[in-house]
Amino acid sequence: MESDLTYFENLAKLDLSENCIKDIRKLSALKALNRLELQNNGIEEINFTNADGLANLEELDLGYNLIRF
Repeated sequence: MESDLTYFENLAKLDLSENCIKDIRKLSALKALNRLELQNNGIEEINFTNADGLANLEELDLGYNLIRF
């Protein structure tokens, strides 16, 4: 999947709400992404392995997931 994301290297906005997503680490391959919507999924933690991959991210919506502090 991560290699497929290279075709979307200029993608700026992505809405993956309500898709039963649990692991979002591979999304760091989307280097131009500045808005990411991930509401209503099964995400329990945020752990990007390549922080530089989302350097342009300005908006991140993780509402209604399973994230605990």
